[in-house]
Amino acid sequence: MVFQWCDFLDIAQYLYSQGKMNTIPQEAAYRSAIGRAYYAAYCHSREYAISKLQFQPDMDDPVKDHTRLRIHLYKRGCPKEAKYLDDMRQWRNNCDYKNITFDASEITVTKSIEKAKNIASSLHL
Repeated sequence: MVFQWCDFLDIAQYLYSQGKMNTIPQEAAYRSAIGRAYYAAYCHSREYAISKLQFQPDMDDPVKDHTRLRIHLYKRGCPKEAKYLDDMRQWRNNCDYKNITFDASEITVTKSIEKAKNIASSLHL
């Protein structure tokens, strides 16, 4: 069976709930939830674009695909999904690379999860 990338949304929601209840460090939970929501949306979108929109991933440099995928989606009639991925990528980058506190708030987590859900529901595999 092929892995369902949207299963990462369950992990994002779990991390969010645990951080909200302070059962684990809240900022770490929120940062991780934002990252999992992004990867749920990104990988789901990538698989959709490969199967439905003739997207060809760069096997030599998959990091470039984060940008290439958004451009491809935009050009192929999915501008809302491309914009959501762009927003989520910026939040995820802040979570993963910024050593200072940024707005890893409840609002950012819930927006990330909602945008990921919207992408999953609009890009049907």
